[in-house]
Amino acid sequence: MAALAPCPWTYIWAAQRQQAEAPVAADNPFRGWWEFYADAGEILQDFTDRMDRLAEEAGPAERARMAQAFEDSCHLEIRFWQMAWTQETWEDSLSLGRAVALT
Repeated sequence: MAALAPCPWTYIWAAQRQQAEAPVAADNPFRGWWEFYADAGEILQDFTDRMDRLAEEAGPAERARMAQAFEDSCHLEIRFWQMAWTQETWEDSLSLGRAVALT
């Protein structure tokens, strides 16, 4: 759960910001996607609550693994959004070699 959390977290943040700044046009093919994530705050809160409960029940080593998984996933999410912003392709990414090695 810790590794998965950054994905919906960033999608919800982006969709809520988009809707607040400039709601998506009715004919936008991605309108349903934007609306779903803009209204998914309760789903994220439920997800976060469940993850917090698991962390409370886990020992120190497991909490450390959860924290590391979350941090690694955050870095990959940032990279995902950066690729979209710069319109980087997979070929561009592969030609740079592996910048991040996950352990």
